[in-house]
Amino acid sequence: MRLIFGYLALAQTRLALADLARSQMLDRLATEALQRGEERMRLAHSLAARCGMARR
Repeated sequence: MRLIFGYLALAQTRLALADLARSQMLDRLATEALQRGEERMRLAHSLAARCGMARR
């Protein structure tokens, strides 16, 4: 019985590590997407200022 629980604990640990790695990857991807969006907004505001459009 202890062997089974040990195996289950090991399996759960591996799953937890995989979930943690996946969440870190998603966090990194979300941060990069947010930065790209902010850069696009800065570019859009810059272009709007060049053509004399008011910021809304």
